[in-house]
Amino acid sequence: MKHYCGTIFAHSTSFKEQRQHLEESFRRDITPEYCAKVYEHVQHIEEQYWNTDLIIDEEIEIEDDEGSPF
Repeated sequence: MKHYCGTIFAHSTSFKEQRQHLEESFRRDITPEYCAKVYEHVQHIEEQYWNTDLIIDEEIEIEDDEGSPF
């Protein structure tokens, strides 16, 4: 989609024409299958961050002034 719009917008076009091309590109390129792939990718990245966070939490013990972990 980015390449498609870039090639169109490289020429002098009005905002109305740009919007029409953008909407056409969205209809053509943003499919349910594409959205599902993006969602799965984001879930995978978030899972990696959560796993890293849990590992850090397990390895680092921060104690307050009373000596009890929080």
